[in-house]
Amino acid sequence: SAGAPNIHPSADSYQEIGFRMARGWSDLYEKGQVSRIRPLRAVQEGDLRVVVQFDVPTAPLILNTTRVPAATNHGFKLLDSTGTVPFSLITLTGSSVVFLASRAITGALEVRYGLDYNTTPWINGAGGNLTDSTTDAVWISATQRVLSHWCPAFKMARS
Repeated sequence: SAGAPNIHPSADSYQEIGFRMARGWSDLYEKGQVSRIRPLRAVQEGDLRVVVQFDVPTAPLILNTTRVPAATNHGFKLLDSTGTVPFSLITLTGSSVVFLASRAITGALEVRYGLDYNTTPWINGAGGNLTDSTTDAVWISATQRVLSHWCPAFKMARS
C-alpha cells in the first residue's frame, strides 16, 4: 500500500521489502544466485504469434491483478519497424507468455515489459502484472502477504 501521497511505501510495505531482501540474500548464500523471473528469449512464430520464454522460480506464470491493478496490456508492449504492434490476446503457458498480434509483424521486433504503462496508484511508476506462483508468505500487521516473484522490467529483441 502507498504511503505519503503515492511517493513512499508505507511502514508495512518497507517490512515486506525487508522480507524480500532477506530471501534474496538467503538464496545468494545457499544457491549462489537470487531466485527471480528471468526473461530468456522472444521467438516469433509466423506473422502474428510471439512467444516470450522465461526462467521462473515457481511455474506457472500468472497475471496478478489483485496485488497491483491491471496495467495496460499487463505491462507488455510489442514494437516493430512500423511502431507499436497491437495484440488481442495474452496466453500464459507454464513459463512462457504468448501474444497474438492484431496485424503482421514487420522488420525488427522488440518486446518490452514494465517500461511503458503506469500502474496506479504510483506516480511515474511503470510496471506490470506478471508474477510466478511462489506461495511463500509472511504476516505483517495481521495481513498475509504472499512473496511471489514479480517480473522485472525488460526489453529484448526477437531471438
